[in-house]
Amino acid sequence: MAAQLLPPPGDLLSFAVPALPPELTATVAQSDAPLLMLPVRLETRFFPLPDPANQELRVRVYPDQVHIDSHEPALSQDEFLWGQHFWQQIWRAGRVEAAERLAWQQLCDRFDAQRAAWIARALSPTNIGDWPSAPVPADKPLTIEPKLAPAVMQKDPTGGTWQRAPLARAMPQRWIAVATARGALVAYGLGAPVDREPAVGPNPQDTVAATDDQPAIDEGMRWMIDFNDAEKHGLIRIVDESGDDYLYPKAFFRAIALPQAVRKAVLAAA
Repeated sequence: MAAQLLPPPGDLLSFAVPALPPELTATVAQSDAPLLMLPVRLETRFFPLPDPANQELRVRVYPDQVHIDSHEPALSQDEFLWGQHFWQQIWRAGRVEAAERLAWQQLCDRFDAQRAAWIARALSPTNIGDWPSAPVPADKPLTIEPKLAPAVMQKDPTGGTWQRAPLARAMPQRWIAVATARGALVAYGLGAPVDREPAVGPNPQDTVAATDDQPAIDEGMRWMIDFNDAEKHGLIRIVDESGDDYLYPKAFFRAIALPQAVRKAVLAAA
């Protein structure tokens, strides 16, 4: 990624504030509008350049757990049947809180509370106006049954509860890295637009078999082991001085080549 470089000064204090790109001066929102800022993990490393007088500072932005979407919206047949039973019990409860709590506890005992909440929500009756106002005994038929919403069902009922690869969502349009020294802007880097939601886990539906020289990696995660595939999808490989191999979407990396004087000041302050 091209970085905005500033001429190396004799003293950091002699830096003139550079002209900012439109991305750094644009109004994101009105001052009275609330903004949600999600956490990310930052990792920085210096890398040598062909010119030994300079090094490149790379800033890696990696999504936090809040970005990871592993939710399975489709219901299994078992979940549907238990959800159907839950709403029938709610109907029979006739708005009596103790009976409603018992129906909810039954659903939570079969599934965890989060999944139970999703099952109940996905099957929420469309005829809520017909909810009985008084309890209906178990040996009596319901005058009007709850009409369950048409929930999405699993395409592969034999595949278990894990149906798709987890993805990193809620990513920004782009990342912007800014370097300052003694309160002054000395460099910045504009990332390419974030144009995909990268898979951060395997796809359970994939049937790729391992070979003698290749592990069984599905297409969504192939960028993690195949450099050419990573380049094709705008992803890059970074190997740091420790020998650790990092593969992340290119948009997660922002390269900033710092002038020698700035690099020495940053190192001295570290």
